[in-house]
Amino acid sequence: MEWLGRIIRFEISTGRWHLIRLFRVGPALFHLFFADDLVLFGKADMDQVLLFKRILNYFCEISGHKISARKSIMYFSKGVEDSLCDQISQFFGFQRVLNLGRYLGIPLLHERVTKSTMDFIIEKVRNKLQN
Repeated sequence: MEWLGRIIRFEISTGRWHLIRLFRVGPALFHLFFADDLVLFGKADMDQVLLFKRILNYFCEISGHKISARKSIMYFSKGVEDSLCDQISQFFGFQRVLNLGRYLGIPLLHERVTKSTMDFIIEKVRNKLQN
């Protein structure tokens, strides 16, 4: 995965990979790696889609890794038109989702965080302390 990160950073340095910010004042994101899991962040336009596809194909070719379309999902921010979301999802063969769900038991949030969002953690700690 480190090697893939280097490819991505090279594409950023050339200006081909356009960074996005999740918040106006936050850092720009482009990828997250954890073990054999990968999250890519990018603009929802066909130029970026073609670049992502080329990079992923090259990485798979060189590394021998394969992307499981069955296990892969795509999430789009609210401002992206449905027709473009569908077009991009179909291009990759990934399922489009409206909610990212959980990863390693933790919710991947894309809405406002409230106290009730994390109540499950408090409940788990209480259960552990009682047992």
